[in-house]
Parts: sequence; C-alpha cells; structure tokens
Amino acid sequence: MTNDQWTAVQRALSLAQGAHDGQMRKYSTGRPYIQHPIRVSLRIAQSWPEDTSAICAALLHDTLEDTQLTAAAIESVCGPVVLDWVMWLTNPSKAHSSLSRERRKQIDREHAARMPYMIQRIKLVDRCDNLREMTTADAEFKTIYLAESKALLAVIGGADKVLAAEYQEAMDMVALSLPPAGETMLGREAGA
Repeated sequence: MTNDQWTAVQRALSLAQGAHDGQMRKYSTGRPYIQHPIRVSLRIAQSWPEDTSAICAALLHDTLEDTQLTAAAIESVCGPVVLDWVMWLTNPSKAHSSLSRERRKQIDREHAARMPYMIQRIKLVDRCDNLREMTTADAEFKTIYLAESKALLAVIGGADKVLAAEYQEAMDMVALSLPPAGETMLGREAGA
C-alpha cells in the first residue's frame, strides 16, 4: 500500500470513528460499534490489500444508514468513488420503514443483486461479521436473521466462493446455537 493509499484509509477510519462514536453493537457484549466496520475492512484488506476504495467503503459501509454522517461529508473526505460504494452498501429499505420486515429485506436483496461484484464481496464480509456477532440474540431473531441471510447468500454468494464459504460457516454456527425444534433456551418444551 502506498503512502497515499494509507492516508486515504486513515481518513476513512477517522470519519467512521467519529460517525460511530458512542454506538455499541446490538447483539454482542457491549462492544463499540466501530469494531464491526474495522473487522470488515481488515477482511477486505487481507484479500485485496491494494483496493483502497474497497477498504474505505468497508470502513464506512454503515454510516449513511446508522449515523448522522452525510453523503457530502463522505465525498468531501474520501471522494466520489468511495461515496458511490457506500451508497451501494446502504440498505435502500431504510427509507421504507412502514413496510413489513419481509418486504424491506426483499428490497435490500433486489438491490444487492444489482451490486457490482466487489461491493457484493464487502456485503458478504459485512453479513458474515454480523452473523458471528449473534451470540446474545434471542432464538426467534436468530431464526429470522438466518433465513434472511440464506436468501441474501443465494443472491450474492457467486461474487466470491471463499467468502461465500465463510458466510455459510457463520450461518452454520448460528444455527448450531439454536435450541432444537420444540425446545426453549432452558431446555423445556415450548408450551409446557
């Protein structure tokens, strides 16, 4: 990575840190939210160390939908290419909060199907990291998230076979954490 590329990544990291300041991950043990985009960007950097736009977009991928950071600020600091990638990574369903979750996720999958393959790779890593953080989620939500994840993998898994395998492994880990059908997390039959 050149000095200019490293500087670009540092600017994106600083922007992401400021945007996610004070946020905590929802389904982890109170870890700072910024750890998630950092993990996503590090995984992207492992496979594509010279793709500065991908690394920067990975750092900023949740900022437009989960923070007050604006598109103008991203473009000003990181340029139009990174902004374009972050916009691709932003779930369009956020603008349709009155729709059912099922319909919103369908909108997001349709959007993901149109993503350029490199952006689909970032999405695969993002979702894989989310799956790995599901340890404290309740069984009902894990079940819903697994079904949504499986449907998303069917749409974008072709972008990268290695990442798709990691994603499947993360889904398998979540599935193994679920109680057997008919049991609660306490081991008793549901409804008993």
